[in-house]
Amino acid sequence: DDVRIPSYDENDRTLKSIVHAKEMLKESEELLQLDGLTIAMFEKDGSLSLRLKTDRGVYDLAKSNLKSREKTFIEHPKFDMHGDKMTFDTKAPRGRLNGNVEMLIYDFEQTSMPVPTVPTPEVQAEKEADPS
Repeated sequence: DDVRIPSYDENDRTLKSIVHAKEMLKESEELLQLDGLTIAMFEKDGSLSLRLKTDRGVYDLAKSNLKSREKTFIEHPKFDMHGDKMTFDTKAPRGRLNGNVEMLIYDFEQTSMPVPTVPTPEVQAEKEADPS
């Protein structure tokens, strides 16, 4: 059967995330294999912050990180992205996608990424010779 594991804040009041897997296998004392994996992470107000999906992930209990060598999809309210491999530090929470990474930004104006400005070089036009 499906496995669902909720995670709450330090006061056990606010839902931080839900890990959902079709199947979970214990590979060793420290490694869990999660097949058909979806992780939903939530903001403090309960809104969805991020959804991560992959066919198979391995969670290291000692290091608190998740790795996948399968195509991984990340859905966020402002963007979607996917890549061939993924590493995700659940404590940070921060991750890295590698291999054929693609990203679709829904509203570029609303992102916090600064848009670099490139100075335009000044070109001085040569003065035409006076024919007189």
